[in-house]
Amino acid sequence: MLAYRHRHTAHTPAATPPSFAAISLRAFPNEYARVQAAAVQQRLEQLLQQMSIYFPDYILRLVPMHYFHIGNDDRDFLNELRFRLQLPQVQVQNEILSLEQTMQTFMQANLNVGMRFHAVVFQTLLKGNNYIVDYTDPQKGKISGFLQEIGAGAFYQSRYINLQSTEDAAKELDFSTAQQQVHRADEVLLRQKVALLSAALQKL
Repeated sequence: MLAYRHRHTAHTPAATPPSFAAISLRAFPNEYARVQAAAVQQRLEQLLQQMSIYFPDYILRLVPMHYFHIGNDDRDFLNELRFRLQLPQVQVQNEILSLEQTMQTFMQANLNVGMRFHAVVFQTLLKGNNYIVDYTDPQKGKISGFLQEIGAGAFYQSRYINLQSTEDAAKELDFSTAQQQVHRADEVLLRQKVALLSAALQKL
């Protein structure tokens, strides 16, 4: 993924695409339900409304990370959001994207918002201008664990909300620094961790 980022930032595109935010949301899964799913959906709707006001000239592109019926096709939920809100800026990526096309979308976006774990990982490592909507456990969930692993907790303090945390119940994402700050992951640290994990797997 880091190699992909380097390869595709080595040149400047010939044409400037329209400004857009890539937003990867999902239906709140029942197995994580420490809070009401309806309350989570309301917060996601409020997030899109907030973004439509803060970025009036942006296309808000809802990008699925899961296309299969088993495990829930994100497009069902994203289209439901779009039709419920009736915001002209909101578009759903209904055509299936390949892995490379998905990564390219995140790299080209003016900003990214992720909810699924793999969306958060891609957006953080490929672009670093992202915001995080965490639906997992605030103390031991995979998303907070990932941020700790890469030492990015401080950077994402105002770019992170947890949907299950009572402390974050009224918190909104701070978009005031959307174009001013970018997180750059420590590649040496990441490669060291990958090497350690690879060595541990080889021993299994």
